[in-house]
Amino acid sequence: MKKTILFLIFTILISVAYGQKRGKIKWLSVSLKGGYGNSILINSDVKDDTGVVPDFLTPSSEFGGQLGITHGDNIGFFFEVLSSSFGQNYDIATTPQYTKKVNLKSLDYLITFRYTSDYGFYFEAGPKMTNVKSVSEENSIKASFNDVENISENYEEKFNSIVLGIGFALSRTDRLNFNLGLRWNYGFNSIILDENYYVMNDGVFKYSYIPSAKTKPFSMKLVLEIKYFFGFWGNASCGRGRFMLFQ
Repeated sequence: MKKTILFLIFTILISVAYGQKRGKIKWLSVSLKGGYGNSILINSDVKDDTGVVPDFLTPSSEFGGQLGITHGDNIGFFFEVLSSSFGQNYDIATTPQYTKKVNLKSLDYLITFRYTSDYGFYFEAGPKMTNVKSVSEENSIKASFNDVENISENYEEKFNSIVLGIGFALSRTDRLNFNLGLRWNYGFNSIILDENYYVMNDGVFKYSYIPSAKTKPFSMKLVLEIKYFFGFWGNASCGRGRFMLFQ
């Protein structure tokens, strides 16, 4: 995570210096973003357990905004705040048979680097910090959760991820862009606070071993972005910077 942040900071400094040297305009933008896709809580213990069938199409979503600066037409750096929902659904094949749903809601902060080609295709990457706001579990049968009254106490309040994305412009004008893309997210850290707590532990599911695997979130979403350019910062011929907001 630290190496990723240092790389992004180093890239930003180089790009800013390069943009100033060439006198390129820095375009300022604000965006509205929404995404929908699948999520998986990756855990090797669950994978090896024949009594559990994870649903790899468990839904995930995100919605929020983005503030950014683009140097020239190609290199941009953005800060995002997103409200997200993700988790995992399971089919339990043991006795009794039932389904289990784990859902987490969070507030996410992202810093992304984006390169956009002259044809409107883009690639993005950057770190994400997740603040977990709530955790809920639901079983399809009425059974008590043994000694698991507050589920969220077993989950980390914060964890870090890496975000990668590709996409293209559905429509581009001088002031407004509509972008559509795919975004992947992978968590570096286990989201389980206690390493002895098993994500399947609900007081109903029975297991005869001591689980030890980490639980890391993964998601893939289709993302729609509406980007509005509200101003720019450019270098005048005298060398002084000039800031202007569009009317």
